[in-house]
Amino acid sequence: MESSSWDVSSWTSPSESSLPSMTGSGTYFVSCSVEMPLSDDCEKVTKALLADHSWENGLDIQSLEVSSPGVNDVLEHDRAFEAFRSFPVVVTFKEPHPTHGLNLQGNLVDRDETFVRVRRGGRVFKLERASVQEVRLVPAEDGDNL
Repeated sequence: MESSSWDVSSWTSPSESSLPSMTGSGTYFVSCSVEMPLSDDCEKVTKALLADHSWENGLDIQSLEVSSPGVNDVLEHDRAFEAFRSFPVVVTFKEPHPTHGLNLQGNLVDRDETFVRVRRGGRVFKLERASVQEVRLVPAEDGDNL
């Protein structure tokens, strides 16, 4: 019985050319980790692995584990800002904001090169990115009534 483990965090989209090679026959226990997962990333990796390493090639995949450390609470990349539009967030400023103080809690509208936009109480606040230290997702139990 062989065991293979690898990190697929560099995959932008799994394809046959990016999959690790498993050849020969035998029983495999396959484990991989998806860093910075969003929506259906783990499912895509699972389907790509099963499609490429099929039973017809003499492989007996007894266990296939595709996991992730979960989504980071701090939104840093464009992909995360797109995926979490309308979710409750807390914006922390580098310096106290004249109107909002150090933090503003609301629902994420979007982010572009210049601004982060957050909706609170029906009003959209346009915040300069240069003044924002971080944008963090609010845990579900804390953000239910925004």
